[in-house]
Amino acid sequence: MEVEDLSINFETLYGTLKVLNGVNFIINEGEIVGLVGESGCGKSTFALSIMGLLPPQAKLMGGKIYFQNSEINVLDEKFMEKIRGRKISMVFQEPLTSLNPILTIGEQLMEAIKIGSDKKDVKKEEALKWLKRVGIPDPERTLKRYPHELSGGMRQRIMIIMALATKPSLLIADEPTTALDVTTQAQILKLMKNLVKENKVSVLFISHDLGVIAQIADRVAVMYAGKIVEESKIFEIFENPLHPYTKDLLSSIPKLEGKSEKLPTIKGSVPNLLNLPEGCIYHTRCKYVMDNCKVKEPELKEYLTKRKVACFLY
Repeated sequence: MEVEDLSINFETLYGTLKVLNGVNFIINEGEIVGLVGESGCGKSTFALSIMGLLPPQAKLMGGKIYFQNSEINVLDEKFMEKIRGRKISMVFQEPLTSLNPILTIGEQLMEAIKIGSDKKDVKKEEALKWLKRVGIPDPERTLKRYPHELSGGMRQRIMIIMALATKPSLLIADEPTTALDVTTQAQILKLMKNLVKENKVSVLFISHDLGVIAQIADRVAVMYAGKIVEESKIFEIFENPLHPYTKDLLSSIPKLEGKSEKLPTIKGSVPNLLNLPEGCIYHTRCKYVMDNCKVKEPELKEYLTKRKVACFLY
């Protein structure tokens, strides 16, 4: 998948929100790419734009989305239905609102398997195989249960296997572990990584937690106020963060070793999307700000080997 210069605005009663501003993004075949940033920076809007699920108030201002060399942002709903849920699947943050409350787990899982296999009838044994693969206890009974009868971790497992059962080429996971406890979160991440490798699926993994991204991604992009400000291999960003925002994010993570000190915070607040600052979008909070930053916007450009950063320091 390749995204070129994607810009999306939201029309509201208070004015125009510039939610995405010239986003460029690539996911290679078989690659797990993390997209990280604080709440409200545009991560979920980016995911929904790929799926063709933007709300009515959203307006595409420019840019192109290519999937397997086809431009999909110009396709109508009829053609998108052939891609969405089949070639591109999505796991949402809250599985209880994503699953149908009046259908059993078995009915919903078999429907997903049917889409992936193009079979008219799917046997219960096929659904049971998927449940066993993800370690669901008592799979026979689980097939007959409704979403509200399962724990958050079990529901998220169901959502993951439903997304993969359609045999997609690209899986988008929008903060799939946020509502889970730490132990369940670790189990879900391990499970997801194994299933993705087995099924040879490319993944866009969205999170606000760099620690989670570190456990699953090969490469990571950092988003701030609708723009990608840094992109690199996962461990390089921890060893040597380049953009001031990335540095500030990492410095605010609690450390297990050493003397306990007061955590540093990022001064100021996220810019108002109704009235974004001129120049670099981070200059109002940046400790390295220069005069140039206040009037000119830095481009996301290559720095060192296969790293990109939008900052005048480089």
